[in-house]
Amino acid sequence: MKIEKRASGSYRVRKMYKGQMYTVSFDHKPTQKEAMLAMAEELQKVQTKHESMDFRAAAENTLTQRGMSCPPVP
Repeated sequence: MKIEKRASGSYRVRKMYKGQMYTVSFDHKPTQKEAMLAMAEELQKVQTKHESMDFRAAAENTLTQRGMSCPPVP
C-alpha cells in the first residue's frame, strides 16, 4: 500500500489486490490505520457490487434496465 501526496495537496492511497488497483483519496495525510480501514471499506464495496447471479437474473436485470419486460417462463 502506498500513500502519496498529490500536487493538489490531497493524499492518495493505492493498493494492488488480485491484479486490480484500488484508490482512496483523503484531504489530510491519513495514518496507516486510517488508510487500512478506508481501503477495507473500498474492497467491501467492490465485492458486494460484483455479486454473482445466474443467467436468468442477469437477463431480467438487463431487460428491466432497458425498459422491456421478460416473457413468462412456460
